[in-house]
Amino acid sequence: MPSGVRSREVGKSLQGNRVKQADLEAQVALKNYEQDQSPHLRSEMNRTAAELVLRLGMEEDFWKQKAAIRWVKQKREKSRIHSIEDEGQIISGDEELRASAVKFFQSLLFSDIDQLQEPDLEILSSLPPNTNMEALESLPTKQEVKSVVFGINADSASGPDSISSLFFQSCWDILGADVTKAVIDFFKGSQMPKELQQQL
Repeated sequence: MPSGVRSREVGKSLQGNRVKQADLEAQVALKNYEQDQSPHLRSEMNRTAAELVLRLGMEEDFWKQKAAIRWVKQKREKSRIHSIEDEGQIISGDEELRASAVKFFQSLLFSDIDQLQEPDLEILSSLPPNTNMEALESLPTKQEVKSVVFGINADSASGPDSISSLFFQSCWDILGADVTKAVIDFFKGSQMPKELQQQL
């Protein structure tokens, strides 16, 4: 058995064993307290109940992460380009697909352009007449940034190795000022750090 598979199986087994052990300890502590309602046994009953809740939460997180990884793998396979048509020919090999993509974007981005044309400002007339154009260009407020962060599904993450939104929501008292500053700096024209882009 490959070491990666073995370590996953051991992790799954340990997680299940810890939950069973915590459940057993909670049941024993509850029975002991029912027989003798002393402060010490009440404290032990509460401690084991809290440990059980913690272990159940950890097990739930474990299975959520496994489901997310499986979903990402399936999505990645579905999103993969298997073949394209290039100049009347069907291309399906990985190297040929890469070469075709590079050729396409090089011709798109580096083609000779004599002069850039003026943008068509007529498209702006499609906005409703009551649109506040200044508000569209204004910087977001701290409350708006927080509302957006807390409006994201807590279990969502931008990738399999990214931090979930729950982390930012739970640690907002610590991270909120930095996240808000980064967002406002971005709206002012600064580049967002690559590390932060991967987490959003």
